[in-house]
Amino acid sequence: MDARGVLEGKVICTEAASIAEALQLKRKIVLLDSRPFMVFNTSHINTAINIGGNRAFQRKFFQNQVPLDLLLCKLTNLENPTELQKLPIIVCDECIDSLSNIRPECFLFSLFTHLMLRFPVVFLLKGGFSGFKASFPELCWLNAEKVAGEDIAKYHQCDCILERILDTCLGCSSGTNPSSEISVHKLGILSSAITTHPVYVPFMAPVTSSSVSFKCNSVPSKMPPVDQFSTEVSKAFSPELPVDIRSRLVFEMKVDSTGATLSRPSPILPHLILGSQEDADSPTICKIYGITHILN
Repeated sequence: MDARGVLEGKVICTEAASIAEALQLKRKIVLLDSRPFMVFNTSHINTAINIGGNRAFQRKFFQNQVPLDLLLCKLTNLENPTELQKLPIIVCDECIDSLSNIRPECFLFSLFTHLMLRFPVVFLLKGGFSGFKASFPELCWLNAEKVAGEDIAKYHQCDCILERILDTCLGCSSGTNPSSEISVHKLGILSSAITTHPVYVPFMAPVTSSSVSFKCNSVPSKMPPVDQFSTEVSKAFSPELPVDIRSRLVFEMKVDSTGATLSRPSPILPHLILGSQEDADSPTICKIYGITHILN
């Protein structure tokens, strides 16, 4: 069975109503939002944790054996990875409602692959954020500080520190001690520089497996062996850029009304930024990225 077949047998689809019930009853869950941070920072489900980051974070995620349990511990402020095993793990994106719609080369597929290696059961929120917001807008947070003339909120590169947290986790798993290590206790509740709404959730107390009940349309199968995933993942996510370039690459994305991803300006050199004609025509974008001259 290939990686997609294993995922379809392991991931359980859950309805928006089940997530809404858990939030309303204040049950402890780990809700991972795989959308790019720029989109997440504009609007997201209450208590959701962004795991999409920016393109630099995603590329590093593709190219390394990510200690996902350690990464999630830092994002949720849990000290022991075993505590995560007691919490339901739910993943949502913008609008996907079926695993068959997830392309093997996309970040969401890679995220599910890593989760399957660490957790016995993982849920997919059917309809994603768009479907949830349509049914339960009162359980979603909306950033009121949108960029003039844009469908995104104000955003600064320093708002998203996922790449630095990932570097810390990779350093810990390899036995090194990176100089820029971020402590869980120092991180606390991370707030955006432009809003007091927390980007990451506070400390979660462990709960029993019976605390949350999700309506699902499939039954989890036996946990697959690690090597069954590793071969497929190495084929699907071969690196395209060297490490020194990818660490400096910042390539943001937004999502339009159809769920398609659109490119945002990408700094490719300290003095050179690649963007679209739409970006060049936007005074706000030029101001945010410090663009003073435009070459066609």
